Amino acid sequence: LCTGRLHSIDTFTAVDGHGIRAIIFLQGESSKTFHFPPAAPHPVPDAGCSKRCVFCCNPDSWSPAGGTLMTVAQVFRQIETSIPYYLSSGGGITLSGGECLLQPRFSKQLCVEARRRGLTAALDTAATGTERDWDQILPHVDLVLLCVKSSDPRKHQLITGSHDTRPYYATLAFLAATQRHKVRTWIRFVLMSFTFGDIATDDEAECKGVAAIAKAHSNVAGVEILPYHKFGVYKWEEMGLAYPLSGMETPSDETLTRVTRLFEAEGIEVIV
Repeated sequence: LCTGRLHSIDTFTAVDGHGIRAIIFLQGESSKTFHFPPAAPHPVPDAGCSKRCVFCCNPDSWSPAGGTLMTVAQVFRQIETSIPYYLSSGGGITLSGGECLLQPRFSKQLCVEARRRGLTAALDTAATGTERDWDQILPHVDLVLLCVKSSDPRKHQLITGSHDTRPYYATLAFLAATQRHKVRTWIRFVLMSFTFGDIATDDEAECKGVAAIAKAHSNVAGVEILPYHKFGVYKWEEMGLAYPLSGMETPSDETLTRVTRLFEAEGIEVIV
């Protein structure tokens, strides 16, 4: 019986993929297959999400100790009454987190069951696990929403709180796997202010770098710009963690327009 650990389920949303969807947030789970060691400054040795992204809005999903253990059947019972809406709109389920690829077998079975019911299956991920994991799950996925933190390995390391640049190269390896399996993919790009210089993502070089990554993969449909927001700050405070972006503001409309035009000038379709 395939079980997994869930953080929460949003049964009715029109984002994170096409149509009306359920978003299934998976909890961090123990794993022996990380591409890189657990990240500072809040290490969880050999368990849970190993990234500590500075803008994470679900830090309560990091630990494998939280969440609820559920079977695939139990998950679908929770969304059962909304399935007709998903079907009529061409929607389905989106697996998010936390990091859904930390539970690859469970995520695969959720996708398999979704497709069996005529629903579409999407992954909202920052890429972790192994190529073997990816080769198992991607044939059952209709859409990938891949969070690319930065086009610069060093900046990617700073944003994810990692020991080294291996998470950056894991992201590129996963993107190559999506292309190999011909899975339609959107790059998600969090836009952060220049006032935080080391991790700012709103400069021309950064945008052109992300555009180059997108153009290098034939299955990438475009870039979704996600302006930085403060929705998850209260969770950091509740957990007694210092919020790393204290003082950062949401990018202005002018910044968003400028960055959108930078991507469009590179021939990239943009969702805002």
